[in-house]
Amino acid sequence: PNTRTLITHEIEQRAIDMGKEVNHAYEDNDLFRAIFPEILPDASCPWNDHAKMHKRDKSRSADATTSTYTYRGVGQALQGIHPDSIIQDDNFGKAAQDSMLRGDGRVVEDLIRWHRQLSTRLDNTRDGRVLGRQLVIGNRWGHEDLNSWIRENQPHFKFETHDAEGGCCQLHPAGTPIFPEEWPMPALMQKRSDL
Repeated sequence: PNTRTLITHEIEQRAIDMGKEVNHAYEDNDLFRAIFPEILPDASCPWNDHAKMHKRDKSRSADATTSTYTYRGVGQALQGIHPDSIIQDDNFGKAAQDSMLRGDGRVVEDLIRWHRQLSTRLDNTRDGRVLGRQLVIGNRWGHEDLNSWIRENQPHFKFETHDAEGGCCQLHPAGTPIFPEEWPMPALMQKRSDL
């Protein structure tokens, strides 16, 4: 009940839209509501596009100022946010790609600087260990993108890479799409020909 998650995206509105999916679980998912009635927000819980806080367990110590879910677009202010988890979803987007491929790279540099700031938001234990965890979701766009920078400069990150067409690991054999419900092989082949 006292978790705090920061969710980011290249585009602020997309981060807000992800939050609307969270609204659905709390408002419309009968199973979720039946299993977790003690955390369902009431009028005392802040709940808006940028911050959502469900009921907390007051018998446990926790930061009462950081919401259960906080949503930010790349470059937005991070002051006062102290999550125990960070999800970075497609922070390296069109503007960064254009900067990397055709520009001077300043957008990529700004994104990397902001990514580094995100890590400073996580709370630490008294002995200095980082308490939280980070998940960075994104495609690999080139050798100078955020993904490459993390690989080179942040060895504590563990990388997991998958191929939509399979063949990437034991769980996903070659020729079997990893998400056939949304992307069956004919659809993947069409996308391949489009690109």
